[in-house]
Amino acid sequence: MAKVRIVSSHGPFGGMYMPRQESDYFRTEDGFPAIMVWWQGLFFGHRQQAFVFAHDALAAARLSDSFARLESRLSGFSKWDEYGARTFVAGGAVAGLVVNLITSVPGLLTSDTANIKGFAVIYLNDKQKQSNFFAVAAPEIVDEILASVPAHKIRPEDDPEVTSFNP
Repeated sequence: MAKVRIVSSHGPFGGMYMPRQESDYFRTEDGFPAIMVWWQGLFFGHRQQAFVFAHDALAAARLSDSFARLESRLSGFSKWDEYGARTFVAGGAVAGLVVNLITSVPGLLTSDTANIKGFAVIYLNDKQKQSNFFAVAAPEIVDEILASVPAHKIRPEDDPEVTSFNP
């Protein structure tokens, strides 16, 4: 099954958001591109739900190849992993930071950015708060997703309206 990887996510101040994740890509019964995503609450709760780009995106923009590769690499590096978080709680900030760096560097170095394209999406969450995410996928998937978003919601490549987060 094809995948779309959310490499950066900016959660709103209130309600649920889409954290970094690898999501299954599919087409709805109506033929629209969609992904199955896990929504995460700030402290409690999560749920799985389809995100249909044609209906759920407030705005979308293609990311330049360099921007998409950078975000993909940084997502492998900056991921606060389970070991770093446990060490942080058990051994303090310095130990947690050291373990996080040791476990994250391989992700940065081995991140495969060949044959990917990226895009950014603005959406509303369950509390009608605005948020955004950056995602990467195979070029043909990105093209299908962006083609499904209504033309008035498409922004120029790397558009700050979509790539910066201002709640």
